[in-house]
Amino acid sequence: MITKDEALSFARRTGWSSRLPPALQADLLDAARLRVLEDGGRLFAIGDLPGGFYGLVSGCLAAEAAQSGAAPHKSLLLHPGAWIGVGPVAGLDARVIGTWATRRSAILAVEIADFRRVAAAHPDSWRHIALLEVENHARTMGLCQDLMVRGGRPRLLAILARLGGLHEKPVPEPAVIDATQDEVADIANLSRSVVSRFLQDMEREGLVRLRRKTIEILDARRLLQTAWPHA
Repeated sequence: MITKDEALSFARRTGWSSRLPPALQADLLDAARLRVLEDGGRLFAIGDLPGGFYGLVSGCLAAEAAQSGAAPHKSLLLHPGAWIGVGPVAGLDARVIGTWATRRSAILAVEIADFRRVAAAHPDSWRHIALLEVENHARTMGLCQDLMVRGGRPRLLAILARLGGLHEKPVPEPAVIDATQDEVADIANLSRSVVSRFLQDMEREGLVRLRRKTIEILDARRLLQTAWPHA
């Protein structure tokens, strides 16, 4: 498993933390603690009391929300380089989303008190927290855009690209979607039978490899070009 030094090295060069001013980055990562979650381990749940925020270093996290009245379920996958959970840092008194590990995952955790100590020395840190929220907002709005794609197969392709992290920098390698076909069907708002048929076609085309609980994207460039031919 990844060491603390390896986790910090990754965070310095990848994702939101890599774009922080050097002094702020150094102090923030110095305050971070390495946590490891096993497959299925909860990072936090909807309604949890305030806690810190977290940067994913290896593995994968699933996110769920419950703001529409429907029961929460897996809706977005987060890949290494993503940071999540700053709501309580900004003043929320309870978590509005939940997240858990879909495989063994290493996470850098920054507690509220430690962040506030860093922020006292770096007043511009709040601007970077706002930029992080913009980044996460873009992920969720991107998912909304994917769900507006007309046609079952094009929409499924767009959802697979989103869940596989093909819009992230860097793209995960290999790009593996930690979701069953039933879960993908729920996220894409398509029937299980339709999703199964499309996925079998995509496997024959060499785009994906189907496993019992995961879907591996074999040709990320071609899948993206197929999903967004006019992009």
